[in-house]
Amino acid sequence: MGIGIEYNPVVDEVVPTFNWIAVTETPSRPLVTFGMSSDRIFTEEGNLSYMMTLAKGIPGTSLAPYVGSSYSESEKGLLFPAGVNWTIDEHWTLMPMFDGRNGHLMLTYSQANWNVTGLYLKGQRWGISFGIGF
Repeated sequence: MGIGIEYNPVVDEVVPTFNWIAVTETPSRPLVTFGMSSDRIFTEEGNLSYMMTLAKGIPGTSLAPYVGSSYSESEKGLLFPAGVNWTIDEHWTLMPMFDGRNGHLMLTYSQANWNVTGLYLKGQRWGISFGIGF
């Protein structure tokens, strides 16, 4: 389980984050997670998103597709995100995704307790995200 704080310096907003792995992935069943974070990409500040995700690695590949549902406070309704996580090597992952509204591309470099992600949002804007774990 992960509990954290998300800070967006562009709008000087701090929101709580939460992620719980309810079911771990096995050869016969998918990973199931529940979470909460900002409803941030191309929405107004002050909105949260509550989500449930199913993910399953494809045996013999480095691909793990996912689908989910999320309640968006901004949209005031359900969205249905999907994507695929491609593990390039032990530090790099690439994730093309659809967040239920728009398509995005994320390239992440990670170490044991931190990561940095380059984002290409809606095929229009570039962004960057940093994560630190304790």
